Amino acid sequence: MALPPGEETRVIACLADEDTVAGLTLAGVGGTDARGNKHLVAVTPETSAASLEDAFRGFLKDPAVGVVLVSQPVANRIRPAMDAHTAASPAVLEVPSKEAPYDPEEDSLLRRVKQLYGGATSN
Repeated sequence: MALPPGEETRVIACLADEDTVAGLTLAGVGGTDARGNKHLVAVTPETSAASLEDAFRGFLKDPAVGVVLVSQPVANRIRPAMDAHTAASPAVLEVPSKEAPYDPEEDSLLRRVKQLYGGATSN
């Protein structure tokens, strides 16, 4: 998928809790691209699963997005959509959240790596 003219670099998108989004913003992640698309979604407990899936799928379709960071608690809320994404680009990575410890057994990417190399999975 080609990038629009003027967008030679890809951005990192983030779908996570407010604290994670704030920290990543301070690190320069996300923001708004040349077309006005926002690449950060701060998730609250009131955010619906449908809204999360819409944002996630929007990031996957956006040619400017190279990496999608999803906090693991958010990923667990949209696990079927996370598991359905198998394309190499954009890369989808689950990141820890201060609210919940990271569990590698739940991580879609790590499960695929284990399957690729013949390791056991939790599913």
